[in-house]
Amino acid sequence: MHNYPSISSELEHVRCAFGYQFGMAKHKAETQKRKVSRHGLAKHYGVSTRCVSNWQAAGIIPFTRIRRVVRFDLDEIEAALEKYKVKVWDKTGKEVR
Repeated sequence: MHNYPSISSELEHVRCAFGYQFGMAKHKAETQKRKVSRHGLAKHYGVSTRCVSNWQAAGIIPFTRIRRVVRFDLDEIEAALEKYKVKVWDKTGKEVR
């Protein structure tokens, strides 16, 4: 009989070896999942990248710049744009949106 390790123990070894890296990648993805680029923000809101640049220049939306890389936190953007939200009421006085 051969003294080879079983396939299941080898697979478990591989899972343990790479699990740490996958766990770290998952943590990094969770902490950065709400950070988007200018293009991503434009796509999220259905506007042009020029519009996002104008909002940025006017100080309407917060952003983070590290050297040439600009990122937008979607949670902060939603909070900042909340004050520009337009409320609409119907004839009975109920808020429509």
